[in-house]
Amino acid sequence: MANYEAIETAIDGYTQLAEFSRNQKILLRVPGRREHETTPPDRATVHHLLTGARAAGREWLDPLEVKAVLAAYRIPVVASQVVASPEEAAAAAETIGGPIALKIQSRRIVHKSDIGGVVLNLTGAASVREAAAAMALRVAAAQPDAPIEGFVVEQMIRRPDAFELIVGISVDPTFGPVVLFGQGGVAVEVIADTALALPPLDLELARGLISRTRVARLLGGYRNRLPVDLDAIARLLVAVAQLALDHREIIELDINPFLADATGVIALDARIRLCDGATAVPAAIVPYPHELETQATLRDASVVRLRPIRPDDASSLQDLVAMLAPNDIRARFHGMMRELNAPLLSRLTQIDYDREMAFICFSDSNAGVPDRVPLGIVRLHADPDNLTAEFAVVVRSDWHGRGLGTVLMQAIIAHAGRRGIGAILGSVMHDNTPMLALVHELGFTIFGREDDEVTVKLTLSPAAPAPGTPRPEALAAS
Repeated sequence: MANYEAIETAIDGYTQLAEFSRNQKILLRVPGRREHETTPPDRATVHHLLTGARAAGREWLDPLEVKAVLAAYRIPVVASQVVASPEEAAAAAETIGGPIALKIQSRRIVHKSDIGGVVLNLTGAASVREAAAAMALRVAAAQPDAPIEGFVVEQMIRRPDAFELIVGISVDPTFGPVVLFGQGGVAVEVIADTALALPPLDLELARGLISRTRVARLLGGYRNRLPVDLDAIARLLVAVAQLALDHREIIELDINPFLADATGVIALDARIRLCDGATAVPAAIVPYPHELETQATLRDASVVRLRPIRPDDASSLQDLVAMLAPNDIRARFHGMMRELNAPLLSRLTQIDYDREMAFICFSDSNAGVPDRVPLGIVRLHADPDNLTAEFAVVVRSDWHGRGLGTVLMQAIIAHAGRRGIGAILGSVMHDNTPMLALVHELGFTIFGREDDEVTVKLTLSPAAPAPGTPRPEALAAS
């Protein structure tokens, strides 16, 4: 029991314990299976847009490019057009229809509303034409060094009960990309109601980020104002965090404001600033490595998909254990168990991709078994100095004899070689004859024996692929 001389230090100690307990609960939770069952982002389109902007020497994306980036990550955006003159603005307003929001287009102007570069609730082509002409004169007088490239004509969104919120990306020189969320609008700096989080985010972490702001209490609804769709906000935060990890050349992103109400969210205004990707600060938390998703063909011509394990694979891993024969459970866990408890599930699925790797395998046709049940898993855990790593592998009992164990072991050996690991070790039950035969075929040697286990070892040349490893074909992100 801790003793404190003052009430203030006792409160500080209690607060730290409470924070530690909260963080442990977050780490040990088992995410739901549906968290990643969404349409994957169009990374190729975003890469093309960013590459084109950098090739042209541009630091800021233009408004249509920004909206295309957001739309590629399934973030709802308002319809808009970029035009060059007041006359074209009037024509665009007639095409879009309804009330119009008019904004100045200039890469030199960051806060448009500060110098009269935003006019809202315009109706009719004539009013849009007059507003655009007046805006050009007003902005030129306020900031003469900023070249005016045209106007942005947007559909005016009317959501009287919606909250104006902000989400953004900035890059810390130490921690890399950081996600910001809070109360938005033109007074965002004055209100100063924001919270920060490191990507990647899942829905639970995104909800936690929302809860750390003062505006979160209002989002739950009050009086005759309906609660906001918090899941829609959380999905937007997850998408922005993924955007930051997928494209390191994005060093600044502001979506301010985006509107949120009971019907969902929509981004009204946004900007994106780029840097040279080679000088970008890496993320503090290694993101999910999409590039390691592969496929392979087994001896019986079955095609299987291998990818790094994810936190939402916890339920699938439990299903795999339930289908293992008792001898396979004993061979993998060196003991008997029928299910994995929540802390162990979290430990096996929420891995540090920088120090660990686990490839989980699925088939597109599982002979009547739902595809969500894995065929096998292989994992590798390296020591802090990256000198040696320990492996473990299990194949579903009804898939023995097809060469799946060989494919899994070749995949993890190849990964160890790419990481520069010097040797791979593993403990194998002395009566597990098939596994001993497999590792012998792959070049392992018996390193030691204790009781009913033997230790096998494979010495690697750095960056060397595994013996007989087939060249995998990259899969699209699942």
